[in-house]
Amino acid sequence: MCCNCPCFYKARIVILAFLSLCEAIFIFYRIFIFISPVLSSDEPFSFANIANITDPVAIPLLFDLASSIMATLMRIFILFFVAFILFFCCVACIHAICQSGSASERKGCCHSLGSLKALRRFIAFDCNWPCYRARPKLRFRLRTFFFFLCLVLRFAAIYLYWSVSEADSRGRSNFYSCLLSLVFLIGTFLLDLYHYSVWWCYTPQIDTRCHCRSRKHKRYLPYNIVGNTSRKGILGDCECTSTNCRNRHLSHVVIFHSSSFKPQPRWCTLEENDPNATYIGFHTTTPEAAVSIVHSEFIPSSVGMLGKGVYFARSITDTIGKAQNEGGACIIAVIKMGKVFAFDKQTKTLDKGLSNFVKNSKWHDTHDTCYMKHEVDNKDEFCIKDPKKQIIKWIVVVDERHDKKVVNYGLDTEFDSTKCYCI
Repeated sequence: MCCNCPCFYKARIVILAFLSLCEAIFIFYRIFIFISPVLSSDEPFSFANIANITDPVAIPLLFDLASSIMATLMRIFILFFVAFILFFCCVACIHAICQSGSASERKGCCHSLGSLKALRRFIAFDCNWPCYRARPKLRFRLRTFFFFLCLVLRFAAIYLYWSVSEADSRGRSNFYSCLLSLVFLIGTFLLDLYHYSVWWCYTPQIDTRCHCRSRKHKRYLPYNIVGNTSRKGILGDCECTSTNCRNRHLSHVVIFHSSSFKPQPRWCTLEENDPNATYIGFHTTTPEAAVSIVHSEFIPSSVGMLGKGVYFARSITDTIGKAQNEGGACIIAVIKMGKVFAFDKQTKTLDKGLSNFVKNSKWHDTHDTCYMKHEVDNKDEFCIKDPKKQIIKWIVVVDERHDKKVVNYGLDTEFDSTKCYCI
């Protein structure tokens, strides 16, 4: 999402609650239409008179209620809950005015109540399980499945209402009402799609161009979901503790292993003789350079300890100090290593001929990658000769200093107010 509209994103929950409320009003209207013959007759009002399965409008209404179950059940409860909250809010405001003799306390009380994020999410039936922070795609898939199920039931109800519309005027009224209520259901889905796109199709504030991105660029990720510093340590939102983690999905590596990618072994322990073997590398650069790479390609450096090429380390942490600039952005890439020239750093220091062979880029003639092993394995680094051919795909993370969009949108605090693990 290249557009920068934090106010709309923060108002998403309010809009979602409004759509649910409108949908509830429409479903209550259809229920009223259904029971209107009983209300207008002289017969006593009872559940037996209403729950008549032989009524031609009864079956479509059941499908209708099933497709609006969220709005129906939630609104019944919310009406009582909101009334309860408003009553105590009024009592608190009156008490504050009596104590201070000022209306400013009343404003503060009402503002505090309205700023309760968990309350707004509860009203909108929007689950905020902390596991979704690192897995926005999972949230969207579940919401999409729920939307699709509701949509199928809603269309079934519309068809059944239409089939009885000529024989029963209630069917005709409910047909138009149910058809119109699709607007609220589709609007809810579009809000979910927008929410998903902000998280998973994230674009930092520094990148204002949505077009002409490299095919290798998979996505940006907001810095607050990368690493383990801001994790809650609860089910679904804790670091990956598996020392033998075999998950090589790039997003999993960036989110859960970027600070110290120990699950990825040294290159020398892998199948070095496989020309198609891939490795995950971390490259630090400036945010401006990262955006330029996203819209074009890596440009090999002309100088360096390992000669000409593009340099990578084994984690974000270990790229710090290796880059020739102040940093600010990290690119995590899947790389086809090709034929690798590997050596120990100590050997290079002692062997002047090896040092010249590496630094003068003579390894370019016979190899695709130059890999230097440090005394400490996590400090290993390597240089690739041809980024256009060797880099398969990448993900970009811009750090907090250069990306204010996370704070402006409230993404850094969106899960801080989660109550009962889900709202």
